[in-house]
Amino acid sequence: MISAVVKKAYHLYFGCKIDDQGKDWAPHVCCRTCATTLSKWIHGKRKAMPFVVPMIWREPTNHIDDCYFCMVTLDSGGVTKKKKRTIEYPNIPSALRSVSWRRSPNS
Repeated sequence: MISAVVKKAYHLYFGCKIDDQGKDWAPHVCCRTCATTLSKWIHGKRKAMPFVVPMIWREPTNHIDDCYFCMVTLDSGGVTKKKKRTIEYPNIPSALRSVSWRRSPNS
């Protein structure tokens, strides 16, 4: 579940609301790092998120080659610092990847 503080901070920071929470395909969690960073930002303890554009989620067209959650297999225990570098994230129409400050056209 995404907390009210994180939802508010996300809306204020990125200018868009977290929607589609009633949909099966929408993520219903926020990673601890992003939740902490957004919370610190809204309380004035952090200047910015590590990316300019957040990941954009859309309803997948199928579960074979356009479903992020079907394509990414995570081991039990969740994502750790060590594991996150080995995960291969698909680049598909239903999950447009975030844009970091380093990859931003304005940087």
